[in-house]
Amino acid sequence: MMKKMWKWIVAAIVILLVVIFSVMNTRYVSLDFGFKSLHLPLIYILLGSFILGGLVTMLLWLTSNFEHRHNIKALQKELDALQASVDDRVVTEVSAAKIELEARLAEKEQELIAVKKDFAEDSNIKNQTIDELQAKLMALMPPQVEEPMEMTLPDESFTAE
Repeated sequence: MMKKMWKWIVAAIVILLVVIFSVMNTRYVSLDFGFKSLHLPLIYILLGSFILGGLVTMLLWLTSNFEHRHNIKALQKELDALQASVDDRVVTEVSAAKIELEARLAEKEQELIAVKKDFAEDSNIKNQTIDELQAKLMALMPPQVEEPMEMTLPDESFTAE
């Protein structure tokens, strides 16, 4: 907001100086256009030149501004197209990576199933081997007869008080 205010202040000062300068120069001068010659007060020529200069400057600024806006719109469209392209590419690459990872996951799950199956088979074989060895060991050992337990009576010398 301050920048705009300073621009208006500077513009007002310049206009005031032009008006003061023009008012100070009121004598008649000859203006020659080549095909026509005019005798006008210098104030009209100065104010007319100032106004014409302002109009030319404004016209140049407007055309430049129009070109810049046109370029901005074109660049914005290009940016939007590139952003859409990037978004599409990201979606495509993410989908491809997801498919690849799902395939690798399925492969690892198959490997895990195979390892579990091998482990179960190895466990069964080891359990069978242990059972066979225990049966052989039992066959080699003589049968044990259990001896009856002797029952002893409490010592009679012990008396309850």
